[in-house]
Amino acid sequence: MRLHVHEWGDRGSPTLVCLHGVTTHGRRFRKLAEERWADRFHVLAPDLRGHGESGYEPPWDIETHVADLIETVGEAGTWVGHSFGGRLVLEVAKRQPELVARAVLLDPAIQILPHVGFDFAEEARQRSRHGLQRAVHRAAAARSPSRADTASVRGPVRPRPP
Repeated sequence: MRLHVHEWGDRGSPTLVCLHGVTTHGRRFRKLAEERWADRFHVLAPDLRGHGESGYEPPWDIETHVADLIETVGEAGTWVGHSFGGRLVLEVAKRQPELVARAVLLDPAIQILPHVGFDFAEEARQRSRHGLQRAVHRAAAARSPSRADTASVRGPVRPRPP
């Protein structure tokens, strides 16, 4: 599966791939990318399968995540992985060593049981879905006239007599 990728920096700069953990998404690297890395690197931060704006179709096993990353990134660079992302960096380096020039592992989850990973991913998917629903409701509320706007159209709101 081709993953959704957040990007910062010049495409001609050296590639820096950032992989998030099980309970987050690629945009988690935004602040670091914008404030520290984008002036020197082309930063790629994919949303892993089942996270953010990428597809949610199973299977969510290591092999599938690695295949997704190879298909999506497909170029050599420095890879940074946090938690489960650290495990995936190791797996990409094992399968396609020419893609990983350097690896930075931040609190890597080297061993994660499949059912634990599935449970965390499902929780993240539910949070993401609820967050999207909240955003839709906020946008709808912003488009509908406020009480003050409708009062100016209908006239002043008069208190009810006691």
